[in-house]
Amino acid sequence: MSSDITTTESKQQQQIASEAQLGAKWDRCFTNMLVHTGVGAGVGIVLSLIFFKRRMAPVYLSTGFAIGTAYQQCQDDFASARATGKVVRISEAALQQFVQQQEKQQKQQ
Repeated sequence: MSSDITTTESKQQQQIASEAQLGAKWDRCFTNMLVHTGVGAGVGIVLSLIFFKRRMAPVYLSTGFAIGTAYQQCQDDFASARATGKVVRISEAALQQFVQQQEKQQKQQ
């Protein structure tokens, strides 16, 4: 009876852990975007004041670069969760062994 409760609790913890990981990735993306945008705008303002006679082009350009960098980092963060799409060929014996292991695990549960 207690083993059933612990397996149910562990399954719930695994589900919560994956949802928490996804939430952490989104939080990291948003904060990264905000930080990069602020830094990019700040660098653009400084460059505009010092070198470009208070024109807005350096501000837009550096902010765009910063947003692009944050977007790329966010894509890289989420890419680890996606499949690569690479086809892996396995032998028939290995497939049968895997299926047998899965059946044993289902019987034990």
